Amino acid sequence: MKPILLFALFLSWQWYGCAASGSADVQTWEQKVDPRLRAEILDFKATGAAPQNFPVLIKFKTPPTAEQLSALEQANIRLQSQTGDLATAVLSLPAISELAKKDYVIYLEASKDRTLKTE
Repeated sequence: MKPILLFALFLSWQWYGCAASGSADVQTWEQKVDPRLRAEILDFKATGAAPQNFPVLIKFKTPPTAEQLSALEQANIRLQSQTGDLATAVLSLPAISELAKKDYVIYLEASKDRTLKTE
């Protein structure tokens, strides 16, 4: 009886799946935007302030091709700098969601101010 129970447990585990939720294959564009940037966007929407641009760091699946870069420029998304699969840009609110919807974009993160401390 015990082997049948274990087999049934194994089948149910296989049936319901063991993949982690939120895997890269089923990510929505909101899941590609880091929580700090999402909070800034929500604050911006809540206050109804004038349109603002957000400095972001972009992580691509692979270095973007010339065709992908051309498509970004046509969508008024201009990269400031790019090295390999990382890039920086200053994006408007609509451009953030547009860029996050691209299948070759993995993650968008709000830029962080960094300064060197001198003593």
